[in-house]
Amino acid sequence: ACLIWIYNRNEKIKYIAAVSVTLTMMVTLLYLGPIFGYGMMFAGINFWLHLFVPLLSLLEVLLWNNEKFTKKDNLLACLPLIIYGLFYLGNNLINGKGNWPHTNDWYGFLMWGYPVGIIIFILLILFVYFIGFLIRKIKDI
Repeated sequence: ACLIWIYNRNEKIKYIAAVSVTLTMMVTLLYLGPIFGYGMMFAGINFWLHLFVPLLSLLEVLLWNNEKFTKKDNLLACLPLIIYGLFYLGNNLINGKGNWPHTNDWYGFLMWGYPVGIIIFILLILFVYFIGFLIRKIKDI
């Protein structure tokens, strides 16, 4: 996202990236932290990836970005997750889930089976849309 922004200075890229990394932070806080432990999820490089960068990205979009984002931008913010999720699912379908620690299902979304994993994927898309919606509404205040 940073390289795309440097090339074309389109502020919507920052919004889409902020939505995506906010999802990363929320999945870590609400799902991965309770399962694997917050110490592991926020230690070392994970601190930067799971907490610092998402918070900084949110602050940049909310406080210093003057762009007005639309419902269409909100839908575009769902695309990175959809692409990532399709590759994640495809990798598990092609290569199998595997067993810990050599698993392709590193989030554990498929531990209840593929139908539940697909429902989780759909819920995550809705959650990403909601994150984008909240960011847009907070900016409007």
